[in-house]
Amino acid sequence: MLTNLLPGVRELRAPLSAGFLWLLTVWLAIEPSFPVSGEASGVIASLYRLSDGLSVLGESVALGFVAYLVGSLSMFAFSGLLSRLIVTSVEVPTPRLDGLSRASRDSLQQLAKDGLHRLQEILSLSGVSIEEFLQPMGEASERSSTNRRRRRRVEAARSVGRRSVPVIAASESGWDANEVRIAQAILRDLEIVGDVQLLGKEGDAFSAVDRKGAEVEFRLAVIPAILALAVTVALAQSLIVAALIVAVAGTASAGLLFDAAQQTRMANGLLLGFMEHGRMNAPSLTRLELQAADRADQSPAKVLARQAAASSRAIWALITSLMSVPTSAPIEALLEAHAAEERARAEVQRLERLVSQTRISRPLAGATELLDRLGGVLRVWSLYNHGVLTPRLRRDLGVGEETIQPDASGLVKEMTTAREEYAAFIDRLREIVTEVTNSEAARRSLSEDDRT
Repeated sequence: MLTNLLPGVRELRAPLSAGFLWLLTVWLAIEPSFPVSGEASGVIASLYRLSDGLSVLGESVALGFVAYLVGSLSMFAFSGLLSRLIVTSVEVPTPRLDGLSRASRDSLQQLAKDGLHRLQEILSLSGVSIEEFLQPMGEASERSSTNRRRRRRVEAARSVGRRSVPVIAASESGWDANEVRIAQAILRDLEIVGDVQLLGKEGDAFSAVDRKGAEVEFRLAVIPAILALAVTVALAQSLIVAALIVAVAGTASAGLLFDAAQQTRMANGLLLGFMEHGRMNAPSLTRLELQAADRADQSPAKVLARQAAASSRAIWALITSLMSVPTSAPIEALLEAHAAEERARAEVQRLERLVSQTRISRPLAGATELLDRLGGVLRVWSLYNHGVLTPRLRRDLGVGEETIQPDASGLVKEMTTAREEYAAFIDRLREIVTEVTNSEAARRSLSEDDRT
């Protein structure tokens, strides 16, 4: 029960604390000139009358509600800007407002290396290099860097009350450029991955991460209010006392900011450690793997292999339908055989077009001859069954008025030859697909060697 309430209490603590500090600041600023109850008029008199009608508990609830609203507005205005000072990157920032510890960077690099290895395996025979696949991510990063100031203002407004969005430099020593791009995607996941994958599933792990995030939120929320309170108090003091108050408040605020960075490092370290040990996964990596699989599935070799399979199935369906004509109802069997021939010719035409677009020395041969042989058998059966075909069917199927007596032994021989040609055709298809696959792999290897 208490565990379920704690996240809600943490959500309230930061805005309430900041709000009460701001209300205290405002009260200290206006109290000397604030009229007493007997001298007040207008809205202030109404507030006095409202206070008289409320109990102590009612006044506390009203004051807490106002403090919550003021604190929420303060966090919206300032917390996002302060969170931008905590930089989560591979390079240790100066001053040390770092969102990643050394151990966390090691975990991040290992995650990036493992992710890169999986992507390379998926794309290995696709003809698509890993650089080509990840290049759009790099281009997006470059476009965003040209407009960084505006992006920072927008993100500052959006990131209030959340852990700072990590950033990674693109030219760090010891990091491959592709690892950097993958690491960028992983770091962007840290902001939401804990809530999505741990909440409701692993209570202890979620509580540990959420507690660190709440500590960061609390410290960033009270820093502006502390500074404002210090300035307000200092204005009523002598110069020396005022300087001392401001110095103490500034030191305290800096300490809170550095402690917020420490809490951020601990939270990010937990998340990256969970990812490295398989308790969580990085959504960006999962999306990249799905996109890589889709790109690999659309490679010339894969497309050719799928079309080769479709063509072989269509031709075998035609052979099967022709073999069933003598033992089936003539009209239904003939209609199915003619439809199978149309499908087979269409699939083979697509296959021939794909083969002609590849850079291979072995042309596709024998497919048209095989279809012509099977088409001849179909025409014999159609002419033999002329008597059971309606005029419209004869016209649609291209069957003349003549009727013939089929040569059974000749048809058997034709079908035997067709099946042998079909087997040879399948062997040629396998050789062509293998050659295209090897050709793509060789081009990819040469391209990688050139870049190296």
